Amino acid sequence: MIENIYKKQWLCLENWVYVAIHPNQLMLYNTQTGQYIISEAKVAFTIVEKMHERKKLGVVLYENEWFNNISARQFIENAVAKNIFTYESYMSDNEKPIRLMPVLNIQKNAERLKREYDTSVGEKSLHYLIDLTLYVNNHCNLNCIHCSQSYKQFSCCFKHNNRSELNLEQLTKIASHIKFIPLERINIIGGNLFSYHLLDNLLGIFNEKKSRINLWSHYKNFQISKHDVIWNIIVDFPFDNQLFSNLYLPDIKETAIIHFIVQNEDEIILAEKTIEKFNIQNNEIHPFYNGNNDDFFNSCVFLNKEDIFENVVKQRQIFCNQALNSNFFGHLTILPNGDVFSNINTPILGNINEKTILELITEEMDKNYSWRKIRNEKPCNLCLFQYLCPPISNYEMIFNRTNLCTIYEI
Repeated sequence: MIENIYKKQWLCLENWVYVAIHPNQLMLYNTQTGQYIISEAKVAFTIVEKMHERKKLGVVLYENEWFNNISARQFIENAVAKNIFTYESYMSDNEKPIRLMPVLNIQKNAERLKREYDTSVGEKSLHYLIDLTLYVNNHCNLNCIHCSQSYKQFSCCFKHNNRSELNLEQLTKIASHIKFIPLERINIIGGNLFSYHLLDNLLGIFNEKKSRINLWSHYKNFQISKHDVIWNIIVDFPFDNQLFSNLYLPDIKETAIIHFIVQNEDEIILAEKTIEKFNIQNNEIHPFYNGNNDDFFNSCVFLNKEDIFENVVKQRQIFCNQALNSNFFGHLTILPNGDVFSNINTPILGNINEKTILELITEEMDKNYSWRKIRNEKPCNLCLFQYLCPPISNYEMIFNRTNLCTIYEI
C-alpha cells in the first residue's frame, strides 16, 4: 500500500507489459502472469501515455497530484499489485532508472527486403517454408458427407470427380526444390492414399526429409502399413467401432495421431468416449461447419472474454500476432493437378509445373494472400484484445467474417 504521506519516487512500467490504448479504454497486460487491468479513467490514460513518451523510457516521477487523486492512486496500486508497475527509490533526476520497452522490429519483412535489396523477396525468404502439404491424388470410394468442404477448414482428405494425381516427375521436382529447406513437416494426403500408385516410392523420393513426413488416411481406407512414418488417421461419425478396433494396433498406437471430425456436441462426447476407450494419447478434435450448425459453433468455437484470458499470452506471441499469421505462415499446399496455394481458401499462387517453390513463395510474400493476414480490420482493430486473440483461421474464411467471437458481433 502507498503510505498516507506522499513520498517522492519513480513509477516504472515493467517491460513485460503489453499496452493497448483505444480512444475510450486502455489495457495493461502482464505477459508473464496473464493479469491485466482495463481502465476508462482519464488519469490512467495520462499516466500510461506519459510513460510511453520516448524520453521517459517507461519511467516517470510519481507525481503528488496522482497521490492525491483517489482514482489515480487506485489505478497505480492495482498495477503495482499485479506487477505491471513497480516503484524505485528516488535519489536525483540524474539517477533515473530506465526500462527498455520492447519494440516490434521485423528485419526481413517483404517491404524492407524489396526496398533495401531491390530484389525478389523470395530470394531472402525461401527458408520461411515450414509446412508443405501434398495432395498426391483425389480419388476415393468413400462418400463422406463432409468431403467437399472439410479440407478447407482443417487438414483432411478429399476427392474430386476430375481424377488427377501428382506424377513421379512432379514429386522429384518438388523434392529437389525443398532439399535444403529446413522444413518442419511434409503432409502427404489423398483421396485414398492407399490407392496412389507411387505410395511406396514416396519415402525414397523425400528420403532426406523422411523424419518429417506425415501420412494421412481416413480410417475406413487405412491399411496396416510398413511405412515408418507418423500416421494421421481421420475419424468421422457415424463411427464404425469394430473397424477402428482392427486398425488401431500397438505398432502404430504410439505414433499415430487420431483426428476426430465433429459437427455437434454429441459427437464431441462420442469422440471423448472413443479416446478414453482406446486410450488414445495423440488426438485432435476438429469442429466441422456444415452450414447448419451455427449454434454449435457459437457455443463451442466462438471466443468470449473468458476464453481469451484463460491462458497467458506471452509477449513473443503478441508480437507474432502483430506481424504474421502463425496458422498460415510458411505453409504451402499442392493439389493433385499441380496447383499451389498458401491457403486452400485463397487465390492460386501458380502451378508446380510452371513455377519453382522459390517463385511461389515470392508470389505469396508479394500478394499476402494468407501468411501475413492479421487482425487489423474491423471489428478486431476496435478491440483491446486484438492481438491477444489467436490468429485468423480457416473458419473465419469459411464464415466470410474477420472475427469469430462474441465480443464484437458483426
